[in-house]
Order: sequence, then structure tokens, then C-alpha cells
Amino acid sequence: MKFRTADTKGFTLVELVVTIAVGGLILSAAVPAFREMILASRTTAMVNDFVGSLTLARSEALKRNERVTVCKSADGLSCTTAGTWDQGWIVFNDPNGDAAVTTGEDILFARLDTVQGVDASGGTGDLKDYVSYIANGTSRMTDGSIQSGNIQFCRNPRPGDSSKNRTLTVSVTGRPSIANGGCP
Repeated sequence: MKFRTADTKGFTLVELVVTIAVGGLILSAAVPAFREMILASRTTAMVNDFVGSLTLARSEALKRNERVTVCKSADGLSCTTAGTWDQGWIVFNDPNGDAAVTTGEDILFARLDTVQGVDASGGTGDLKDYVSYIANGTSRMTDGSIQSGNIQFCRNPRPGDSSKNRTLTVSVTGRPSIANGGCP
């Protein structure tokens, strides 16, 4: 009786188990890094969308020669003082300067889809509920005083490395800028 060994093709059970074990080790090292990359990307996307909304509001205020406001919104139709910016926001013309959508005011943009894993809090200054631009492109409170401050975009859960968190600052001239870090 002869055994044919030279023509045998395929894997042995031991080879298959070793291959699966090595693949599992590589995958277990890659998944956390991939998750971190996705969360950092989501944070950046949300900050960029918010900066885009502020830029739209500022340019529309200049173009329309009237106040345009960005406010927190849970429904895309009205402003709210409850919750944080991560629930969504709207951009609308606000000629009466009350930072609330009223009859005759047009909603120019609405962002309602929240980014899972990113918290956006009011931070410091006057940006807790709204950012409002007047006809010359500067940000002002409803009482006419200068509006400036920070909004922090924090990854949740917060890993030890906070460098991928973002702090958006609206200066006294109304110009938004972004810096790394800023979350506790």
C-alpha cells in the first residue's frame, strides 16, 4: 500500500488553527485603532459642519444687511435653550434680533443628525444657546453687546489623549477658529 504525499493539497487542522489565531491577534490590535480613527473623523466632521454654519450665517448677515442667527434646535424648526449643541442647530434670518424663529423669518439651514460619540457643549462665554451675526459681520448678543466664547467638541467616551478633541472659538469680531484639545 502506497500513500501519496507529494500530490496532497490543502491545510492541516493545525495550520488552520494557527492561521486563525494569528489573524485574531492582528484583528484585536487593529480594531481599537480603527475605532479611534472613526471617532476622530466624526469629531472633525461635526466641527467642520458647525464652522460652515457659522460662516453661512456671517455671510448671509452681510449679504442681507440684517441679523442672522445660529441656535440649538432639536426639531429643525425652532430654537431651544435646553440641551447642548450636539442635538442639532439651525441658521435663520433674525431681523427682530430675538434669537428665536418667529413668523416671517426663514430657516436657511438645519442640521439635526447628531454625531454619535461626540458631545458639543456651550463651553465659555456667550455661546451657550446661540451665535448671532449683525449686518457688519460681527457677533452680537440680543442686547447688542459683543458675543464671543468657546464651544467644545469632545469625543465620548473620552480617551486619555484629548488632542483629537476640538475647541471652537468665536472671537469678538465674530470669526470662528478651531484649536485642538480643550475637553476635561
